[in-house]
Amino acid sequence: MENETNKETIKVMVQSLGGNQILAMTGGSFMANYEDCLLYFKYKGSKHSNCLTIAYNAGLDLFNLKFRKIWGMAIKEIEEINGVYADQVKSIFENTTKLFTSL
Repeated sequence: MENETNKETIKVMVQSLGGNQILAMTGGSFMANYEDCLLYFKYKGSKHSNCLTIAYNAGLDLFNLKFRKIWGMAIKEIEEINGVYADQVKSIFENTTKLFTSL
């Protein structure tokens, strides 16, 4: 049952980011259930960061976002935003990275 809930939550997150359009707009790729996060999104074109991890807080029904810069074997934590509703993720991503998720 938990696996089905995760699948639905992942679908909601991908759609709230813009679905397949965000992949085309940013040259990005998704990985689900990666390490301790629900969704891992790697993208190109932003000077701010190139990776976003999204963790789900089931108790509060909110998401925690972590923006990171990854180059080579180095990982730098850029910004962490906790307590985000699903409908806010797209605008936070666009404002933080200065990348658009759709035309």
